[in-house]
Amino acid sequence: LVAIAALLPADEVGTTVLTAVLTLAHDDESEENRVVATQLLGSLAPVVSAELCCQFVLPEVISLADDPVFRVRKVAALKLGGLTAAVGAELAQARLLSVYEALAADDIWGVRKACVESLPEIANALPVDVRAERLVPLLRSLYEDGSRWVRICACQALGPFLAALPSDAISPELLRLFTQLAAPANPARADAADSDIAYFCAFYLPGVAQAVGASRWPELAEAFRTLTTNMQWKVRRTLSCAMHELASILGSGLTESELVPTFDYFLKDLDEVKVGVVASIAPFLRALSPEARHKYLGAIVEMRAETDNWRFRHTLALQLADIGPLFPREAAVESLVPLALDLATDSVAEVRIAAMAKVGALLASLFADEPRPLADASPLAAFLRMVCNMASSASCHRRANCVQICTSLVADLPPQLTREHLLAELATLAEDRVPNVRLLVARLTKELLLPSAELASHPLVARMAEALRADSDRDVLLAIHEPGFEPAPYRAKPPPPPRQPPAAERPASLLGLEHPVSSGGFEVFDADAESDPSGGGDTQDPVLAATSGQGAAIGSVFSTSLEELHPPPTDSLTAADGDAVEDRQKPWLVASAMARLDMGVRPDGTRPPSLGSIAVAPQAAAATEGDTVAEDEAGGGGAEGRGR
Repeated sequence: LVAIAALLPADEVGTTVLTAVLTLAHDDESEENRVVATQLLGSLAPVVSAELCCQFVLPEVISLADDPVFRVRKVAALKLGGLTAAVGAELAQARLLSVYEALAADDIWGVRKACVESLPEIANALPVDVRAERLVPLLRSLYEDGSRWVRICACQALGPFLAALPSDAISPELLRLFTQLAAPANPARADAADSDIAYFCAFYLPGVAQAVGASRWPELAEAFRTLTTNMQWKVRRTLSCAMHELASILGSGLTESELVPTFDYFLKDLDEVKVGVVASIAPFLRALSPEARHKYLGAIVEMRAETDNWRFRHTLALQLADIGPLFPREAAVESLVPLALDLATDSVAEVRIAAMAKVGALLASLFADEPRPLADASPLAAFLRMVCNMASSASCHRRANCVQICTSLVADLPPQLTREHLLAELATLAEDRVPNVRLLVARLTKELLLPSAELASHPLVARMAEALRADSDRDVLLAIHEPGFEPAPYRAKPPPPPRQPPAAERPASLLGLEHPVSSGGFEVFDADAESDPSGGGDTQDPVLAATSGQGAAIGSVFSTSLEELHPPPTDSLTAADGDAVEDRQKPWLVASAMARLDMGVRPDGTRPPSLGSIAVAPQAAAATEGDTVAEDEAGGGGAEGRGR
């Protein structure tokens, strides 16, 4: 409902949304409706116009804050902070402050706890003098409340409340209440042993330090040292992430004496703690004197090899351009430039991307005063040669890295260096055999080279653009052309035609063994086939037909011995056996017939009968074989005959 109200015109919010909410607020029969109405009114306060807020929302919330049901009062106490910011400091002080004080003294501890939770937001909306005169005594009373949960919540709200006060309004006694949260012997913390009070103290310590200033750091120093040795790593991590903020507040003197030992300690802590100081190492070193920060240059270089956690390398790569100017030029060139190249060719893509984006800015800050043209012995010239050598690498990944590093260099270095050292290699990579490499060159050409007045007219740039506009890859064409260009779609190759075996290798009746084969002369008879009533078909019993020699194909297959499947040389046979020899020399014919039976499908789509119902008759069989077939027909062939 609140999201819908934000989309409606201002004149429609009152008639549609606010009217429905006010109806719920006036429902005396249902306390649930009043609870929902209080939540909605508090959320609608910053959405509706100031006039509607002061005319309708403010009086309704004040009325609901005095509701006899404590759940309604509790929600009203939670929503007072947002309403105070919406109506302004003057109206909040005149109408809402007394309501808030009454709720803070409510008999129900849940209502008082809700008042503590909204205290920092109310303090930020009220004038400074009102915070010191009215809210500080109120917080003291809640800090010593009879309910354990109210005291715990007061401890958690103490930090943001002090951060909203001016330094002269924070008395030493009030500040001591905050620093006691870090001490293990603190009674309030012992009252809430499992409530993460130390975590809240560490989280709000920089805000309190900023409120009281560097001059009152001695009052916070003991709590800071206690938190740095806390057993919970999340407490130490919270401080490690805030070290650079504390350094900017305290200045170089106090930072070197108070924070540097803790910074060094966190660099050797768990990875979960160490990541905080690594992520903010550049702004922390900026707060130190040049002499104090010089010792960290070696630690930065060694950080890459100290851990296998690639996130540390990624965090370091993101700060390369900020770290470089903090050290003397010679030391930075000797240490940071090789580190930048190593990170730009890291095994993890996220590290490479972050490092390659910062290489140009790092070199620009280190070699801003380098004379032109570059001498061969110049460190910058040596670095550019190493980058250009990557263009001739056998690995396409290295060539792609070369283009990405060149993109950062072209963006940050003077155009003269690009013309003298980079364009020749980029022109070669524009015709690389790998499309992804050409794609990177196309993006570089369109985004940096062609828009540059000093580089667009160079012959190599024109040649690169011409070659890329005629590329065969769609992604490259889309990258080099202007938006709206649509390259031709890829042409799909036609599928190859199905392979047909030569006619000499394909038998005439391979798919229909029921027809006689001209070379072998065998036939297949189906015992289940219907007889032709017109007399045109074969009505004779298949078994008798087999014995009378009308079919021989399958019988030949099953009566053929291994010697027949692999016949002896033809010179040992007589001429009368010529037909049989020709059939025996065609083993594929026998295999086709056997496969036909295994498949169990006839050409007409029906299944053939079992082997026992198929009768076969060899046209030229030996007498012994004929006897065997006859025995099988009579039912006395046995396993040996059927096996044949």
